[in-house]
Amino acid sequence: MKRLSIILIFILLCSCYNKRGDMTEIKEHWKQLVNSTTINEEIEAIRKFSKITKENNSSFSLFIIDKSGKRIHYNDFTNQNIAHVSIDFNIDGTDFTVDHWKPLDTNNISLFFLE
Repeated sequence: MKRLSIILIFILLCSCYNKRGDMTEIKEHWKQLVNSTTINEEIEAIRKFSKITKENNSSFSLFIIDKSGKRIHYNDFTNQNIAHVSIDFNIDGTDFTVDHWKPLDTNNISLFFLE
């Protein structure tokens, strides 16, 4: 019984470590996207970011923050008055948000939804 308890605690600790690692990796890829200086860098950063989020079985909701500060779900967005982009993530029940990406090309936002 004692061995079983130790094994369960070890598995739990490892799974918590992996979630933190996944979130750290996603945040690092987001930072690369936010710091992109060319459209090609932006596209490559989105591809890397999308790959890591798919590998981690995450789900997300993408929001546009318009110049008035209003948070609009991507599906409801109808104009090009973008201040920045925000994404709410869920990885294995853990929620977090990445924020403050001002797209160099607004068409690149749709790249998040490509398979």
